[in-house]
Amino acid sequence: MSSMQLVYIKEHKDEFVKNIFSSAQSAFDQIVIYRMVEDLLGVAGFKLPPVADEVLSEDPDVFEKFKHEALQAWTLAAAPKVEYYSTSEVADMVGVSQKTISRWVARGQFKGVMREVTGQHIEIPSTSVLTMPNGTEVLVGKLAAKYQEYLRRAEEESQEDELTSLERQLNGFEEKYGTIQELTARLNAGEIIDFGGLDVDVWSYLLKRKEELVGRVLVRD
Repeated sequence: MSSMQLVYIKEHKDEFVKNIFSSAQSAFDQIVIYRMVEDLLGVAGFKLPPVADEVLSEDPDVFEKFKHEALQAWTLAAAPKVEYYSTSEVADMVGVSQKTISRWVARGQFKGVMREVTGQHIEIPSTSVLTMPNGTEVLVGKLAAKYQEYLRRAEEESQEDELTSLERQLNGFEEKYGTIQELTARLNAGEIIDFGGLDVDVWSYLLKRKEELVGRVLVRD
């Protein structure tokens, strides 16, 4: 639901209450609808004040009050979460310097964002619209989401590179010793193997690290 739609609902709250809770409905039907709305809000983390069905059915004025409170909570539950970013963070998102972002703020290129005092710390909301130098408009929240996706992919590539390196090292140990169990058994039997003990420790670490990286990939997938 857009911010404009939420504002419209707030401004026409009485009309929406009448549409949701129609006068053509019985008192029982209206209470059932109210309880459905109450349950949905509860799932969203919004708890309405407790009230008995008997109170709602016997006192229309009280029920009307609870209807409006339910609709108010609904608009809050549907409201998009606003994140705030420093000029440095937005600079990283766009790929320019922090000074450039500060200049864009001074020129009014971020809708609804202004620095009233020179040097004042400001935060740019995700709901602000940035007008790029070429005239293109983009929501700051979308810039943030795109940047987070870029960071996620970069981390995946980094982990893939690490996995490739781990596989190469593990293959080297296997070619040299067979399996880590076989190497451990030889050492436990008293066989003297140059750097054998150290290789077991390194091998064990590499296997554990590979398991961690593979687990992350599986979780993402």
